[in-house]
Amino acid sequence: MFYRVLFSLVVYLGCTQTLNLVWSFSDIANALMAIPNLICMLILSKEVAQAIKAFQPEIDNRHTEKRSEQNTYVQDVK
Repeated sequence: MFYRVLFSLVVYLGCTQTLNLVWSFSDIANALMAIPNLICMLILSKEVAQAIKAFQPEIDNRHTEKRSEQNTYVQDVK
């Protein structure tokens, strides 16, 4: 019930305020949502780097296979 009242209040305020104020509030809200994500990315950066290093050979193999398939297709067309 609280969220319905809050949502209704925010909708009313958004409709009655200037467009510049609404966009400014929207930008601030997006920035506040990004902050926890950036903090978590910094905390998990070591684990992500390790996972990328472990997975990189498979990515390279797929890229090499795809390139060789494309070269085979080009040779078949000629």
